[in-house]
Amino acid sequence: MSEFGDFIISGFKGTEFNRELERRLLVDKIGGLIFFSRNIASRRQVKNLINSCRAARDSVSKTPLIMAVDHEGAPVHRFGSLVDELPSHAAFAKSKLKRYAAPLWQGAAEDLASLGFNANFAPVLDVGRKGKSSAMGIRSFGCEKKDAIGFGAEFMEGMRRGRISCFAKHFPGLGKTGTDSHFSLPVIGESRRKLLDEDAGVFKSLIKRELVDGILLAHAVYPRLDMKFPASMSRKIITGLLYGKLKFNGVAVTDDIDMLAIRKNYETGYFARKSVEAGAHFILACHNKSPIQKIFAGLAGIKPETLESRLRSIRSWKENILSRKKPQRPGAARRAGDYAWKIAGEAASIKIKNKIGRKNHIFLCFIPQAVRGDRDILRIKKMLKTRIDKTFPGAGTVFYPAAPAREDLEKKTPVIITYNAYKDKKMLGSVMSAIEAAGKNCYCLAVADPVDSDYFDSCAGAGCSYSPDIRSVSELLRMLKEKENEK
Repeated sequence: MSEFGDFIISGFKGTEFNRELERRLLVDKIGGLIFFSRNIASRRQVKNLINSCRAARDSVSKTPLIMAVDHEGAPVHRFGSLVDELPSHAAFAKSKLKRYAAPLWQGAAEDLASLGFNANFAPVLDVGRKGKSSAMGIRSFGCEKKDAIGFGAEFMEGMRRGRISCFAKHFPGLGKTGTDSHFSLPVIGESRRKLLDEDAGVFKSLIKRELVDGILLAHAVYPRLDMKFPASMSRKIITGLLYGKLKFNGVAVTDDIDMLAIRKNYETGYFARKSVEAGAHFILACHNKSPIQKIFAGLAGIKPETLESRLRSIRSWKENILSRKKPQRPGAARRAGDYAWKIAGEAASIKIKNKIGRKNHIFLCFIPQAVRGDRDILRIKKMLKTRIDKTFPGAGTVFYPAAPAREDLEKKTPVIITYNAYKDKKMLGSVMSAIEAAGKNCYCLAVADPVDSDYFDSCAGAGCSYSPDIRSVSELLRMLKEKENEK
C-alpha cells in the first residue's frame, strides 16, 4: 500500500538515517518528515540527515520530500542553541514593532533553509479570547484579529523570502478554548458569525493576499460549523469553508494524529479516511503511536478517483510551491539578532510599587518539572540560571519544587519567576505560599503567559516578558535591576 505514502508526513526517532527512516522512505514512500528536538544534535548532523533522506526519496519518487519543523519562536523551539531562538508571537504583538517582523523571520528562514528544511508549521494565527486564558497562550499573537493578520503576514512574507513554505495554523482557529488538543478534544461553541468573521477571518485575509502556502487543520469541534466532526475531518469545514468560501488553493495537513483529541475518540484508519475524503492532503503522524499501516488501511477505503485527485494536487503543489525559488533581500539575516533584541525590549515591562531595599537577592523559579527528559524545560532552566547569575552576580537561585530557607526570605530580596504557573494548580499554590511567606515583600516576574501576573497584585512589584527566550528574559531582568537602582 506504499502508493498511499504521499499522504503522510511522519515523525521519527533518532538523529541518524536508520532502519525506521529507510522503511518510511523506501517502502512506505511517505511524502514528508517532521523534525523535533529528539532528531537534532548538531548543524552538520541535521544537514547530513536531511541529505540522506532526500537521496532516499529521490530513488523512489520524482516529487520532493517535505522537510518540516515547528519553528514558531519561543516557547516552541526545536534547535537548542544551534538556531537562534526568537521571541514568542505574543511578544511580537506586544512590541507593536511590525516593521521588524518580516526581516527577522527572513533571517530565521535563511537559517532553516541552510540546514535543508523547506517547510515550517507556523505561524500560529489563532485569535485568543479577551479576559480568559487560551490554550495557545503566548504562541498566538493575542486577542486582536488585526495583530494576527498583520504579524502573520509579515511572518509568512519573511519566510517566503528565505525560501521556506508556511503551513498556517490551526484552522479555523483554536484561540477560543482553554482545552489543549494534545490531551482532549476541544469543543468551541462560538457563534457561526464570530467564527467566520474573527477566527477564520484571519485566514481569509491572508489567503486573499496569496501568502498562505499550506493550512494545518485543528483537532477541535465547532458545533456552529459542523455538529459531528472536528475540523481536521470535516467536509463542511475543509471543502466547504476553506476551499469553497475562502477560495484557498494550497494544501491542508491535519494536526498530529497522535494527539489524544483524536486517539481517544477515533480509530486511526477511520480518521485518516474521513480526513482525506473531507479534503485534507496530508495526515500528520508525529510520534508513530498510530501505526502507518493503519493509516494506509483507512486510505484504502477511499474512492480511487478521490485519491488520484488529491495526489495530483499534492504533486502540483510540491513542484510549484515547495521547489519555489524566491529572491532574497540582502542583509536580513545579518540584522535579525538586533531586531529580536528590540522586540524583546519593547514587549517586556515591569512596575515596582514599593522598593524592598535589601542588597542581596534570592530568585525563586517556578518552572514545570521536566517529564521524560524534556529538553525544552531543561534548556529554559539552564538559561534562567545563567541570565540571573550574569545580571545579579552572587544571587541565590532555587528551582521548584525546592523551597528557600525562611532566613533568605527575610534577609534577601525575593524575586519570584513563574512559567505558566496558572496551568498547574499545585505549582500555583506554591507560588502563592512563597508570596505569603515573603510577607508580599517580593517582586514577581512572569516569563511566559501574562495570565500569571493576575496573581501578583499584592506584591511589591510585577513584570512580564511575554516570552521565555534568552533576549526577553535578559531584558526583563535588566529592567528589574534598573528599576531597583532608580532614585
